[in-house]
Amino acid sequence: MSWDECCGSAIERIRTCDHHVAVEKTLTVQTWYRKFCIQYESFANPVIIRAGSGPSLPPFLARNPDATKAILSWTKENLAGLKVETVHS
Repeated sequence: MSWDECCGSAIERIRTCDHHVAVEKTLTVQTWYRKFCIQYESFANPVIIRAGSGPSLPPFLARNPDATKAILSWTKENLAGLKVETVHS
């Protein structure tokens, strides 16, 4: 069985499970597989990580960049003795 035939078989299995056509082309499955292998056998959540940027911030920190900078600065300065309890309080 060729790689293309294997991806075609995967599409048929998807159709059997989902009962609708979510994927039609074998190239889509091949692209998914490559991304899966590159990302340590996991898929990145597009809501959390966007192209060209880091993880999104919680709403409070996104609306208050000064607070974000202050928290990051404080944690970097106190990194040696940093504990969850210290940051939480």
